[in-house]
Amino acid sequence: RVINLHPALLPDDGTGNTYTTADGSMIPVFRGLHAVRQALAAGVKVTGSTVHYVTPEVDAGPVICREEVLVESGDTEESLHERVKKVEHRLIVEAVRSLHRRDATST
Repeated sequence: RVINLHPALLPDDGTGNTYTTADGSMIPVFRGLHAVRQALAAGVKVTGSTVHYVTPEVDAGPVICREEVLVESGDTEESLHERVKKVEHRLIVEAVRSLHRRDATST
Protein backbone atom coordinates (compact mmCIF):
# COMPACT_ATOMS: atom_id res chain seq x y z
CA ARG A 1 0.00 0.00 0.00
CA VAL A 2 1.34 3.44 -0.94
CA ILE A 3 0.35 6.47 1.12
CA ASN A 4 1.40 10.04 0.38
CA LEU A 5 2.06 11.52 3.80
CA HIS A 6 3.82 14.63 5.09
CA PRO A 7 6.78 13.64 7.31
CA ALA A 8 5.33 15.55 10.27
CA LEU A 9 2.34 13.19 10.25
CA LEU A 10 4.41 10.01 10.51
CA PRO A 11 3.98 7.99 13.69
CA ASP A 12 6.92 8.04 16.07
CA ASP A 13 6.91 4.37 16.90
CA GLY A 14 9.00 1.26 16.62
CA THR A 15 6.77 -0.63 14.19
CA GLY A 16 9.48 -0.98 11.57
CA ASN A 17 7.28 0.57 8.89
CA THR A 18 9.09 1.97 5.86
CA TYR A 19 8.03 5.37 4.58
CA THR A 20 9.18 6.79 1.26
CA THR A 21 8.50 9.92 -0.74
CA ALA A 22 9.22 11.23 -4.24
CA ASP A 23 10.65 14.66 -4.84
CA GLY A 24 10.89 16.77 -7.96
CA SER A 25 14.61 17.36 -7.59
CA MET A 26 17.97 15.70 -7.33
CA ILE A 27 18.15 16.02 -3.57
CA PRO A 28 20.10 17.20 -1.67
CA VAL A 29 20.71 20.01 -4.20
CA PHE A 30 17.20 21.50 -4.07
CA ARG A 31 14.85 20.57 -1.24
CA GLY A 32 11.29 21.39 -0.28
CA LEU A 33 8.11 22.25 -2.13
CA HIS A 34 9.61 24.55 -4.77
CA ALA A 35 12.57 22.51 -6.00
CA VAL A 36 11.73 23.02 -9.69
CA ARG A 37 11.47 26.78 -9.17
CA GLN A 38 14.81 26.72 -7.32
CA ALA A 39 16.46 24.78 -10.15
CA LEU A 40 15.26 27.27 -12.76
CA ALA A 41 16.34 30.25 -10.64
CA ALA A 42 19.80 28.70 -10.18
CA GLY A 43 20.16 28.23 -13.93
CA VAL A 44 21.13 24.56 -13.70
CA LYS A 45 21.16 22.43 -16.86
CA VAL A 46 19.93 19.28 -15.11
CA THR A 47 17.45 18.59 -12.34
CA GLY A 48 15.47 15.41 -11.79
CA SER A 49 13.46 13.31 -9.41
CA THR A 50 14.47 11.36 -6.32
CA VAL A 51 12.63 8.71 -4.32
CA HIS A 52 13.99 8.44 -0.80
CA TYR A 53 13.21 7.26 2.69
CA VAL A 54 11.36 9.75 4.87
CA THR A 55 13.24 11.13 7.86
CA PRO A 56 12.33 13.94 10.27
CA GLU A 57 14.55 16.34 8.28
CA VAL A 58 13.00 17.57 5.01
CA ASP A 59 14.25 15.61 1.99
CA ALA A 60 17.21 14.21 3.90
CA GLY A 61 16.52 10.47 3.88
CA PRO A 62 18.65 7.85 2.12
CA VAL A 63 18.05 7.71 -1.64
CA ILE A 64 16.30 4.66 -3.13
CA CYS A 65 16.46 5.77 -6.77
CA ARG A 66 16.79 8.92 -8.85
CA GLU A 67 16.82 10.05 -12.46
CA GLU A 68 18.00 13.20 -14.19
CA VAL A 69 15.76 15.49 -16.26
CA LEU A 70 17.38 18.01 -18.61
CA VAL A 71 16.38 21.64 -18.24
CA GLU A 72 15.48 22.85 -21.73
CA SER A 73 15.90 26.35 -23.12
CA GLY A 74 12.67 28.26 -22.53
CA ASP A 75 11.44 25.95 -19.77
CA THR A 76 8.90 27.42 -17.40
CA GLU A 77 8.22 26.10 -13.95
CA GLU A 78 5.12 24.38 -15.33
CA SER A 79 6.78 22.75 -18.37
CA LEU A 80 9.75 21.47 -16.37
CA HIS A 81 7.53 20.31 -13.54
CA GLU A 82 5.42 18.26 -15.98
CA ARG A 83 8.51 16.43 -17.29
CA VAL A 84 9.83 15.89 -13.77
CA LYS A 85 6.44 14.48 -12.66
CA LYS A 86 6.50 11.89 -15.47
CA VAL A 87 9.88 10.67 -14.24
CA GLU A 88 8.72 10.84 -10.63
CA HIS A 89 5.70 8.62 -11.31
CA ARG A 90 7.87 6.00 -13.00
CA LEU A 91 10.42 6.11 -10.17
CA ILE A 92 7.76 5.55 -7.52
CA VAL A 93 6.82 2.27 -9.20
CA GLU A 94 10.49 1.33 -9.53
CA ALA A 95 11.12 2.08 -5.85
CA VAL A 96 8.12 0.05 -4.67
CA ARG A 97 9.24 -2.91 -6.80
CA SER A 98 12.77 -2.61 -5.46
CA LEU A 99 11.57 -2.51 -1.86
CA HIS A 100 9.26 -5.46 -2.49
CA ARG A 101 12.12 -7.53 -3.98
CA ARG A 102 14.33 -6.64 -1.03
CA ASP A 103 11.65 -7.65 1.47
CA ALA A 104 10.93 -10.88 -0.42
CA THR A 105 14.58 -11.94 -0.35
CA SER A 106 15.13 -11.03 3.31
CA THR A 107 12.39 -13.31 4.69
